[in-house]
Amino acid sequence: MKEKVNNKSSIFLLVITALISVANLGFGPVTASKVKKANKDYKAENYDEAIKKYTDAQIDNPESPELFFNIADALYKQRKYAEAEQMFEKSLPKADIGITEKAYYNIGDCKYKQGNLRESIDYYKKALEVNPNNEDAKYNIEFVEKKIKEMLSQSEKRQEEQKKENQEERGEQDKKQGEQGDQGQQEKSQSETQGQEQQEQQEKTQNETQGQQGQKKEDQGQQEKQDKKQGNQGEQGDQGQQERTQQETQGQKEKAQQETQGLNQENQGQQGEPREMTKEEAEALLRMMADEEKGQKKPEDERKIKSSRYPETDKPW
Repeated sequence: MKEKVNNKSSIFLLVITALISVANLGFGPVTASKVKKANKDYKAENYDEAIKKYTDAQIDNPESPELFFNIADALYKQRKYAEAEQMFEKSLPKADIGITEKAYYNIGDCKYKQGNLRESIDYYKKALEVNPNNEDAKYNIEFVEKKIKEMLSQSEKRQEEQKKENQEERGEQDKKQGEQGDQGQQEKSQSETQGQEQQEQQEKTQNETQGQQGQKKEDQGQQEKQDKKQGNQGEQGDQGQQERTQQETQGQKEKAQQETQGLNQENQGQQGEPREMTKEEAEALLRMMADEEKGQKKPEDERKIKSSRYPETDKPW
């Protein structure tokens, strides 16, 4: 960007110096001396000393537009753009056309240096209104407008890039969340599966335990039935044994009676008349009857009556 501020300011300072040396522009000798020394410091780039001498010169001329302009120009050289802008503004109320044109142009430069591009264009246009032939002001207007377009384009490009980056970042986040969700779902499914398996195992164990208990009860019931049945069979066996014993006893009794009858018939056949039982026969009969009552078996030789004959006796029993 062309900065004509320095050239214009320098020219103005030289003009002031020349005028002061000729006619002092209304300044007194003391003020003119201070301005001359300040201009010398400005040329030597001793801007702080120049500002002090211009400010000291304002004691005698506090509203001088030339002094405000020169102070602003020294501040601009120090890159104190905001302070310089204020001093250029203070030079306008009583400035002539030449100072006004230069002040507007330099305020435009201060605005540009501070990043206020659209405001800088406004002040370049004001300088053109004062002097339509100001080629530097025309150039700066085109330059700043182009700069604004470039900045807007870059801003849009950055926004698109930022938007793309945000979308990619969101995509990564969504992907990560999806993976975490899938992992969480998988862990949840595994947990549910394990829970179901544990529950099924518990139910299976309970069913097996209940089945074992039921089988045990069934076995106990069958055992009880079997024991009961065996008990009944034992009772029946005892009863059958008693019946068999009674039958055997009855059979022995009948057999003994038959044997006795046979003996009697044999004795009758031999003697022709009945005889009474001997003592031995009576005792044997009594023992046999006692055994029947006790339900006990006796040896065969005790139950049988011998078939030997006994001598007759005249003495009855």
